[in-house]
Amino acid sequence: TAEPERESWAARGMRFRLAVLITALCSLAPRLAGAQAWLSDRRYTEGAGLRVGDSLVLHPGIGIEAGYDSNVFYSNNINPASGLDSTAAALRLRVSPHLYLASRPPQRVERSENRTPPSVEFRAGVAAMYHEYFPIEPLPVGISAASVRGQRNVGVEANISLDLLPQRPWTIRISNDFVRFVTPPNSALDPAVCGASILSCYFNRDLNRLNIELRFAPGGRALSFALGYAMGLSYFETDLGLQQWGNFYSNEFYLRTSWKWIPKTALVTDVRVAPTHYYAVGARHPDSTPVRAMAGIAGSLTPRTAVNVLAGYGASFYSIGD
Repeated sequence: TAEPERESWAARGMRFRLAVLITALCSLAPRLAGAQAWLSDRRYTEGAGLRVGDSLVLHPGIGIEAGYDSNVFYSNNINPASGLDSTAAALRLRVSPHLYLASRPPQRVERSENRTPPSVEFRAGVAAMYHEYFPIEPLPVGISAASVRGQRNVGVEANISLDLLPQRPWTIRISNDFVRFVTPPNSALDPAVCGASILSCYFNRDLNRLNIELRFAPGGRALSFALGYAMGLSYFETDLGLQQWGNFYSNEFYLRTSWKWIPKTALVTDVRVAPTHYYAVGARHPDSTPVRAMAGIAGSLTPRTAVNVLAGYGASFYSIGD
C-alpha cells in the first residue's frame, strides 16, 4: 500500500516541518497518533465503534495536524538570477475526516471458546485530507500570500477488503486501495504558466492497487503460503511531462512463504515479478519487468519490538536499452 499523504509531505529533502506542534485525533479510537500513518493503523481508526446491525461496526473519526513548512514550493534557497532568498514559509493545517465500516469481530459476537469462524470478513473506508496554508511574512520577491494560500488542496484515500473463509486453512482475500496524492508545484502559481486552472500546475497523482490473494496454512499453521496477483495503476492528473514518465500500469505476481520454526520467529521468503507498461501518449519511459526475491528471518524480541532481517536479489529488464 501506499503511504498515502505521507509521501507528499516528506518526498523532498528541502522541506522541514514540525508536525507535532498540535496533533489531535477526535474519534472513537483509543489512542492518538502524530502522523498520517494512523489512517492505515486499525488501532487508531477502529476503536469501539458504533454497532450497525448484527455484524457490522461503523468507525467515524477526524484527525487534525498542524506544522511549519519552511519551503512551500520546494525551491532552491537562493534564486540563481537575483541572488535573493526564494523560499516561502507557511504554517500548515491538515484536517482528515475518515469513516470506516468493518465486520464485527467474532469475539464480540460470540464469547464461546468453541465459536465457528465467520465465513466472510469485510472492511471498507474512506478518508479526505484537506490541506490549508497560512503564509508567514515577509515573503520573497515575486511570491504573494495569495499564491501560498493557493496551495490548498484535498487528498483522498479509499480502500475495501474482503476475506473469504478467514481463519481456515484456505483463505481468499480480495482488496482494492486508492490514494490521491497532492503535491504543490516547484514555483509560485503563475497564471501565465498555469493557464485558466491553477490545478494544472500541481503534481497531483492517483494510485490504485487491486489485489487478489490465495492463502494456505495447513495443520497448526506453522507453515503458510500466499500466492497473489496485483494490478497497479499510476496516473498524473496534469500533463507537465510527468504523464510521459509516470503513467503506468503493472501486473504483479508474487509468492510468499512463512515457517514458524519457533513460536515467535519465522523463516520467510518473498518472490515477485511485475511486468510494467507505460501507457501515456509519447511515453518516455521504456516498459520494464522488475524481479525481486528475498529471504530472511522475522521475529519478535519483546511484545512491542520486532526485527526483520532479509536479503535478496532484484533486477529490472527493460524493453529497450541496456
